[in-house]
Amino acid sequence: MISKSWFRCLPALTTLRLDDWLLSKSSFSFRLPALTTLCLSHTTLPEKSWKEFSNLLSLQLEGEDIPHNINDILSALVCLQNLTLCLSSAKVHFISCPPQLLNLSIRTSFRHHSYGCSNIVVSAAKLCNFTSFGIFTATIGVPELENVNIRLREWFESWLDNIDLERKKQNYRRLINLLPGLNYAKNLTFDLKSIEVLNEISSLLVGLPSPFFKLKHVKLPRGFEESTISCALRSYLLGGSPNATFVTKLPQSGTEGRWGPVGAQDPIMHSGCRSILMNNGVEDCMIDADRFRHNNASVEGADKDQASSLRGKRDSGLWRSYENNGVEDFMVDVDRVRHIDASVEGTDKDQASSSRGKKDSGLWRSHEVDSEFVCLLDRIMHKYPETFEHFTTKNRKLCTMNLNMLCTSLNDFFKITMANVDLEIIGGYREVFSYLQNQGFNVSWVVDRLNYIEHLRFSKPLINELHSIDCHIDDTKTNLQELQARADDAKVKLLDLLACVDDAKVKLHDKQTLRMEKLSEIEKAFGTKSTNLLVGCIGDDLLSNP
Repeated sequence: MISKSWFRCLPALTTLRLDDWLLSKSSFSFRLPALTTLCLSHTTLPEKSWKEFSNLLSLQLEGEDIPHNINDILSALVCLQNLTLCLSSAKVHFISCPPQLLNLSIRTSFRHHSYGCSNIVVSAAKLCNFTSFGIFTATIGVPELENVNIRLREWFESWLDNIDLERKKQNYRRLINLLPGLNYAKNLTFDLKSIEVLNEISSLLVGLPSPFFKLKHVKLPRGFEESTISCALRSYLLGGSPNATFVTKLPQSGTEGRWGPVGAQDPIMHSGCRSILMNNGVEDCMIDADRFRHNNASVEGADKDQASSLRGKRDSGLWRSYENNGVEDFMVDVDRVRHIDASVEGTDKDQASSSRGKKDSGLWRSHEVDSEFVCLLDRIMHKYPETFEHFTTKNRKLCTMNLNMLCTSLNDFFKITMANVDLEIIGGYREVFSYLQNQGFNVSWVVDRLNYIEHLRFSKPLINELHSIDCHIDDTKTNLQELQARADDAKVKLLDLLACVDDAKVKLHDKQTLRMEKLSEIEKAFGTKSTNLLVGCIGDDLLSNP
């Protein structure tokens, strides 16, 4: 037995992993004031000890379904920034995350793929990064979700070869239900399996509106060519964000550097041993179910300067990069997550502005512009090269200002919905485009669109009726999808029922065969008369005619 006191004599412990522990009925007291990382694998959770982990930054729960009291647990972890959960049953979960949570990862259990599709509703005020492993429905209530990572490879490989084609397609269709709940994503990353599945079932996306209205980039995995993406899938992913593009590597801006759920790929959290790892300049300790070793003398005698130096080396990087199946993940160093603007507080404003400008700037044809506009300018040059034919200036600062103004104006123009267009907006953009024309830009192509929008919006009385019909079409499509999903589920149940019928027929045939064999044995032992007597009366055949 492991002594309970061992969890009260490690004041410098920062990382703890426990496998196959029964904590719900134990009276362990975890007095670990320095603990920041905790991984529990196939471990039943304690009910009342979570307030002792108030300084915890990373929590990973593996092997067990999301606990029923998950919100009570999370409410006690006020500093938590990284959370990994396991989903192993088809239930509805409402998860209220701590206010400081930055990274969330949810994975489904491989062995429960046939039990239906689970639904998770997440509320997290500051969540930046979300990763899903497997197929389930999720609604992420976050106003600004920087990065979403969708992975299917590990989930599918565990059972893909053991199910029929019809059931594979049924699970493929359920992936579509995951995407609308991630509509606030700015960067969307797919692994190879997930993008291949979406491309395979893209016919189901025809006519569906894109849920992504804040999207900037869709990151494709290595080995998948953009040219193979179907028109329906392209429209579904990018249709709600005209400036969004497909990329093979996400740009490394300040906010996008905070990518990835800590614990999803963390080598410490996935180490094979049951271990306690102490990082703050002291020796590592190991728990192996039957033995425990702790060199207390080495802890007490550790040189403080050396420990401080080790901590400095550990904290030197803002993020770490890992490769997994061709998908880059960025791991947050939770000790150093800061807002970008915090570094310039108290400094000279001009210097701060200059610093930010250099960090966020990019080059487009030797012109220095905001990095987010480089792709937009390339697309304009590719489709409307006449835009820049007469754009020349000797003043580079004025050139940069005009290019940025062009991109900013077009960015805003592209995002205006038809329902919000009014005469004031149209008049304002006429002035902007007139100014850009005077600066040498040929924006006749966008002016033509503005004229057409004005004519369509205010000269056609049937537009409102058309919008109403479109709404009915969208509702009907949604209803059709729901009915199709129910029909698919009914097909699966019908196949299972028919299999049971076939099994019953086989059993009936076996029993009938067994009866004939038994009657044959009786005839051999007692003669042919015995066969009739077994199912009739004892006086049968006594007075019958010969």
